[in-house]
Amino acid sequence: MLISTVTADEQQRCFCWDGNTVLSGGQSGDLLVWDIMAAKVTDRIPGIQVL
Repeated sequence: MLISTVTADEQQRCFCWDGNTVLSGGQSGDLLVWDIMAAKVTDRIPGIQVL
């Protein structure tokens, strides 16, 4: 079993994973794409802001 800890700038509220990658979302609306093996964020997808 692999146990790892990674940190983000804000609390993450939802997660979806496929075994190698995790997609997480926080209060800002941005989605973070995590590489599980490297334990780092590989991409940030900006959320839509409604005015």
